[in-house]
Amino acid sequence: MRIKTKNIFKIGCLVGVIYFFSGCTTVSQDGGFFKSIDGGTNFKQSDKEEGSVLNGKNILALEINPSNDKEIFVGTKGAGLFKSIDEGATWLSDINNFQNITDIELISDTQTIYMAAKKNGRGKLFKSDNNGESWNEIYTEKDETSYLTSIAVHNNNPEIIYIANSKGGLFKSEDGGATWKTLYWAQSLIRSIELDKINPNFIYLATTKNGLLMSQNQGIEFEAIIKGGYIYNVAVHPSREGSLYVSSKAGLQRSNNRGANWEILNTLVKSKELVSRGLAINPNNPREIYYTSGKTFYKSNNEGETWIPVQFEIGASIEIIKINPHNTQLIYLGTNNRNSGFQITPF
Repeated sequence: MRIKTKNIFKIGCLVGVIYFFSGCTTVSQDGGFFKSIDGGTNFKQSDKEEGSVLNGKNILALEINPSNDKEIFVGTKGAGLFKSIDEGATWLSDINNFQNITDIELISDTQTIYMAAKKNGRGKLFKSDNNGESWNEIYTEKDETSYLTSIAVHNNNPEIIYIANSKGGLFKSEDGGATWKTLYWAQSLIRSIELDKINPNFIYLATTKNGLLMSQNQGIEFEAIIKGGYIYNVAVHPSREGSLYVSSKAGLQRSNNRGANWEILNTLVKSKELVSRGLAINPNNPREIYYTSGKTFYKSNNEGETWIPVQFEIGASIEIIKINPHNTQLIYLGTNNRNSGFQITPF
């Protein structure tokens, strides 16, 4: 059953003190949304009153519209869904009372959006066919004890959707969310689903206890290519099949052969203290990679041989990195206060 929710976005305002970021120590209103226009050398928050609405918010999802890169969607813990039409200078807030929006996926060259969120205490998947003006509920969890953690859409067929939940379930739809089937049950929470950019038959699952899992056949079978442990994030190479970066308790690792072999990169943080939930590759120049650790953003121009740190003086951790695919000088960050009461933890 599809439940249609009301539109629409309204202007949201929250007056706050704005501080500007440089390539060294920085200060803000305890985190939120940050923007760089110079490839990650400097960051700042919006200097407009309507842009300060995200100051101090716990950001769980952040996506750029691939068809209109001035549009950005942000999902938060408790504060709902926000949309910007001017690269984050000002924000509109959705009035549907979505809670804990853990993932957002926008389909290129369409107005289709998928969003994993809680509503009325239940984990659900919502779909919009009009760029977020209205939403249909297309999947729901059985009760209040679980929620959706990640969404992935097939690179070449947007009707194929994968979702994961906090109980370790991986589900698939082949008809745009009209029907679903169970593919796999992991023995721990699935943090994220990533599809190989070149060959989407290869699926990677980052888990909190079972390491990194890989399927070579669209989820029919999985094998552990990193056995056991907590995987914080996965970033797949934009143009090289089978190449990926992984952040785990072993540090920042790279494989160029689908996990058969791994190289631990020499970062500026001790490997066991890295805890990097923010991880990204420049889609137009894959020699540029980025990670975050705590309150610092790190950039490499040479695939991890050397790093440039940018420090933030905030109470929250930098958890999300998104790069504008049409102008990679535009980089957006989202922070999350891990003491806020919302954590993605094993069941």
